[in-house]
Amino acid sequence: MFLLVLDPSLALFDDIGGVDLGKKNDEVYKYDSYMDVGAVANTHGVKGEIKIFPHTFDVKRFDKLEEIILIKNGAEKTYAVENVKHQKQFVLLKLKNVGDMNAAALLKGALVCVPKDLALPLGADEYYIGDIIGCRVSGLNGEPIGEITGVTETGAHDIYEATAPDGREILIPAVKRYIHEIDIKNKHIRAEIPEMYLA
Repeated sequence: MFLLVLDPSLALFDDIGGVDLGKKNDEVYKYDSYMDVGAVANTHGVKGEIKIFPHTFDVKRFDKLEEIILIKNGAEKTYAVENVKHQKQFVLLKLKNVGDMNAAALLKGALVCVPKDLALPLGADEYYIGDIIGCRVSGLNGEPIGEITGVTETGAHDIYEATAPDGREILIPAVKRYIHEIDIKNKHIRAEIPEMYLA
């Protein structure tokens, strides 16, 4: 299985501040120097803590952060991190100069980023989703299949969503059984497409 790490492609937020991890908004994929590590899902308590939905499988990465960059509605601001706690699948952050729940509420829906040069290195078979999106996909014999336009997370594994030249959507399980090669430098993926995933 391939491990995907979300990066600057922004997730779409629902009306209650949750995060739809399945769809990325390519129109706002413009923060090339940042890595997306989470999103502000809600406030926590009355002292200004924020609840982060992490976009990384290694939530302990947050323990090492001294500052974060929040991006919302095209604006960005850097905050010093004063304290980090963990609550189930969420990360709770206390930021400097965010002193109460009202101030924290203004940050709801923001993307949480760090500079890419401060990000922890990726391991084997780990990829940023922003690097996967836009890759050309070809079959085992070189035949063109389409272009990756999205990634959906499931309980078992991720699904790459490719758009074929005729507009059809093709779903590709992100496992080694079907993904034979990922060449990020040349934005190319060589894959085998199971019939059940042809939309």
